[in-house]
Amino acid sequence: MQRIFTYLLIFSTVSLIFSTAFCQAQDNQRYMALSLVNVNYRDYQLEQIQKASDIGMNAVIITIRWDVINQLKVSSANPWEQYDLQIQAARSKGMKVCLRMCMYTWCNTKVIGAPDDNTVASCDGLSNADRMIGYDVSGKNKRLQQQASGYNGCDLIDDCGHVLSYSFASKPFQERTQNFARVVINRYKYLLDNNELLYMSVVTTPEQEFGFPYKTTKGIEGGFSAIFDYSPTAIQGFRTFLKEKYKNDFQKFQLAWESRGKDFNSFDTIEPTIPSGSFYYGLFIGNGRHTQDWYQYRHNLLKNFSMNFLKTVKGIDARIKVVNDYGSILDTRIGNFGFKDISEGIDGIKVNNAPLTDHRMVTDICRTNMPEKWIMNEAEGPYAPQQQFEECYTHGAKLMSAFNYNLDDGVQRKMLVDVVNKYIKGANGIMKPIETCGSGLYSVDDMLSSDGCNNADRTNITNTCKLYKNWRNVFDGNGNKPVRMFLNEEYATDIRYNQLVTDYSTCGSIPNFKDTYNSDCQKLQTLPNATESYRGGVENVDCQEIIGWALDSKNLESILTVDIYVDDIKIGTTQANLGNRPDLVATYKDSKAYFRSFKYTLPDSAWFKSSLRHKIFVRFGGTNKVLEPLTETEKTLRCSGSGSGICGVKFRLGISPDSLANVFPTGAEYEVSVSSNLRWKVDKSANWLTVSTDTGSFNKNFRLKVLASSEKDTRTGKITVTGEGITKTIFITQKGVGEKCTDCGNNPIITNPIDPIKGPVASLSYRGLVEKANCCSVKGWAFNADNYDDILTIDFYLDKQKIGSTQANRGYRFDLVNTMGTEKLFYKAFCFDIPVSAWAMYKDGKSRRLTVRYGNTITPLAESETFVLSCQEKQVCQESDLCINQNDFDKEIRLYPNPNNGKFKAEIYSTVDQSSIFRFLSLSGQVLRTETIYLNQGINRIDLDISALQNGVFVLSIEMENGRKLFGKVIKSN
Repeated sequence: MQRIFTYLLIFSTVSLIFSTAFCQAQDNQRYMALSLVNVNYRDYQLEQIQKASDIGMNAVIITIRWDVINQLKVSSANPWEQYDLQIQAARSKGMKVCLRMCMYTWCNTKVIGAPDDNTVASCDGLSNADRMIGYDVSGKNKRLQQQASGYNGCDLIDDCGHVLSYSFASKPFQERTQNFARVVINRYKYLLDNNELLYMSVVTTPEQEFGFPYKTTKGIEGGFSAIFDYSPTAIQGFRTFLKEKYKNDFQKFQLAWESRGKDFNSFDTIEPTIPSGSFYYGLFIGNGRHTQDWYQYRHNLLKNFSMNFLKTVKGIDARIKVVNDYGSILDTRIGNFGFKDISEGIDGIKVNNAPLTDHRMVTDICRTNMPEKWIMNEAEGPYAPQQQFEECYTHGAKLMSAFNYNLDDGVQRKMLVDVVNKYIKGANGIMKPIETCGSGLYSVDDMLSSDGCNNADRTNITNTCKLYKNWRNVFDGNGNKPVRMFLNEEYATDIRYNQLVTDYSTCGSIPNFKDTYNSDCQKLQTLPNATESYRGGVENVDCQEIIGWALDSKNLESILTVDIYVDDIKIGTTQANLGNRPDLVATYKDSKAYFRSFKYTLPDSAWFKSSLRHKIFVRFGGTNKVLEPLTETEKTLRCSGSGSGICGVKFRLGISPDSLANVFPTGAEYEVSVSSNLRWKVDKSANWLTVSTDTGSFNKNFRLKVLASSEKDTRTGKITVTGEGITKTIFITQKGVGEKCTDCGNNPIITNPIDPIKGPVASLSYRGLVEKANCCSVKGWAFNADNYDDILTIDFYLDKQKIGSTQANRGYRFDLVNTMGTEKLFYKAFCFDIPVSAWAMYKDGKSRRLTVRYGNTITPLAESETFVLSCQEKQVCQESDLCINQNDFDKEIRLYPNPNNGKFKAEIYSTVDQSSIFRFLSLSGQVLRTETIYLNQGINRIDLDISALQNGVFVLSIEMENGRKLFGKVIKSN
């Protein structure tokens, strides 16, 4: 594919595929679609359609470019040929067609635009005043929106120029869009008549999404993130919007805008707020009504453009389904937090969020707020793993697009085939009703206050946005079932939000607790008092369920847990996160109180179901405060059943494996799994056996290591795991040095061998490189691009023999941090000391191929070279060859003197004038000091002082306004 917008297309919404078109009747077929963005008008990609069909994809999304058809990008006798042939190929394979109209304009010129002029002239007849203009986050750089790859504006083939975007306030641009829709529909209406057209959509940005652009790449100062639109046309439209909103009453306007309103003397002099250090606070929210009005105006521009396109398409043929292709709905700059209102009348929506986003939450949001519409998502290869497809399909996605996958790559192809087989083919492709459990509420102003929700770290929700925390609280508490997340758009529309009673979840059983039966029937201990503002009650107790409510009267956004006790034994925990409770709303005068009920379902078989009478207590989670029951009936429970009548459960203890025979003399390490409901301890019979823990409880794993043997004969030992009178034993047999071993010759040292052909493959999100290797050690790095907190295990092989494993959890990789822009990659290096005993297995003196694989898979890491090792049994390793000295440091930032006494200089190059955040971190990642420093374009020499910090080694992290990150190592010693 021609890479005209290489960087932009990495995140391109090419995935319209997801889009849905209620085709004829609302069928229940799922779709996976190949996405063709047609950036390269020379490459028709017909072979890609063939390969997609072979995989089992059943739809194709085809971008039709206005600038190509109108001969601005290319001069051709038939500019429709590429699209005609693609549609023909898709039809021949029985694939549905989705048509995506692309309305940006490519103007062929090498000239690079200055900050606030129109050096790159419009080539398509529209006014320069209609060109989108944006500001960077500082509000100091103003730029016409124009994008291309390469500084000279030339793509990788031979075209030179820029993509230009036009204001949504421009009537000529809207008319152009509507006229082009008519042309496209007239040409391809036969697809609709033959039931082969799924939907139509329109996109406006270089990323092929519908919304405001979020950056510009061309100009004399370089590229930057930006907020749009400050074009003359948009500003004039804003003034008209304010006149209508305030009914042409300028005094009323000034009162609403308070001090900001005094800056102007008439509607015709009003200017919108520009950024001053933030793309959200003080711009769209906070500091007065002027911020909300500016956000509402941008919202209205998107809605009006969507409505006009919808009316044009439906006016030609009402059967055509129209989809809004939004890109991300979690990013402030795009302007679509109020996507539900913008999408009025639309038949479906497509979203495209970063691979690390929790797609379960995004799909829940779309499904809840666009009921009975098609929900779509985009997976971008090769980064998006199978997990994204599964999360979207299982939470209600109708259509997924596969963009930028290498359909010739065996691993990627296999993943797509697996998804097709599981969710598209045959009966598996029929959508079923989504079972939801639990509800939540979020708002446009919530999103603006947290600057969107692009930081959804599913491994640690403490530092994530408010939306994700609320969704996860409900999701985790309701048995990981899809959640209904309702959107309040009042901030964007000024329309009062009213939630219908029927919207609230009343799902029955809430399997949101883990068994809490203690093996020793431990009774209630002394617990702290609950917060004074906690309120709650128990309303019904029977042998099936316990129902009530609980809330924090001073913080209704908080979701409380409640603990259930039978007599004085805690049997479980649930959350008060269900509806519907209009009575609580009336009492506490807040709609969030709708969701503060709980329902706890009692297990069918339990010790207290024994025909005996028991007392029931419900306490606020982790406290001694009891929720008051309505009557005495809610204080007791008497249920028939086979329970013992007293607290107690049958003790259970199991281990795996239970024997290890023919262990190599070079030693081995094993993962022992314990399945139990009691406390247990571990004992070993010999000093050549070691374990990672001596005690444990409930279900848990521990590591068992069999040390290398120097004995000539076989030796035996055992590990015993005991608890509450139950004993389980692992019997170990280890061969002697040089002893013949017919049963273990091909066994790996640590685990069972992996079939090099049929074995499991690693996730597509895994990245790694073997950088250096010799007879003493192997060095490299590895991480999971979908979860930077994940620590990968790495396996090492000599020929087909596994010789050991290690983890990629060493520091410090400043190069990875600089490349990926996250400090979590400091600790993704690995270094493995090759055990001398490994060479003892080989007596022939031949060279051995070193292969490094992701743990327990057949997938090898990339290599800087092919490593073939020729080493001796008694290899001598210098200290410098061992892993103790294998940490490297970044040399990009010049820090001097270094080491220092706390005062030093940092020499940094900045491409533009911009602010930056300097952070000093400990080697464990703890932030010790933060300061904001303004950088001038060029070389900056900055005096820094960390005298207040203790002596030691620190990491200096520099985050620049343009998104660039730099890191360096500082050594302080007095």
